[in-house]
Amino acid sequence: MTNNGSRFETGERLIIGDQMRKARQMLAIAPSETAQHLGVSEAGLLAWEQERAAPTLTQLEALGGLYGRSLDYFLRHTPPAPDHIEFRSTSRLSFGSLSAQARLALARFDELCRAAFELEQLLGKHRPPPRPTPSELPAPQLARERRAALGLPDGPIRDLLDRLVGVGIRVFQLPVPGDAFSGFSYWHSDYGP
Repeated sequence: MTNNGSRFETGERLIIGDQMRKARQMLAIAPSETAQHLGVSEAGLLAWEQERAAPTLTQLEALGGLYGRSLDYFLRHTPPAPDHIEFRSTSRLSFGSLSAQARLALARFDELCRAAFELEQLLGKHRPPPRPTPSELPAPQLARERRAALGLPDGPIRDLLDRLVGVGIRVFQLPVPGDAFSGFSYWHSDYGP
């Protein structure tokens, strides 16, 4: 097999069921909820995830919309999302405590990171190597060190987004429903910061 056309000729599955399961589980959506949303049986949905059956294109598009994923997400294996997400919020947050809409914003963010990474790979762009973050440092000390390294003042920073991008950090701005959090970040093992 040397090209995608041969996948059709050999009958190889194009849609990867594990990707469907992974996207659903990231959002903490029960199979029954997804099945009801799509108007299919739960057994039918699980058959898709186990690659014993395949959804129609219309069903796959609806699944992508529900999960915040583009269609190509379901056509190839992707690395798992990071285990740890740092939220900027007035209260202590965990992924499980977020609303479904807030979790969907995180899935869309992950999708943007994946797409940006793949585009950079296709274009042969090389990002500056990320700076290691010594996790053993207390947050205030780490913040002071990072500000000093970037020549930043202690107060508000006018061009923060440009500076972050300049040191190799991907920045995306997405609407977040309600007041779930004002921002978040994660370090992806494959996509980087």
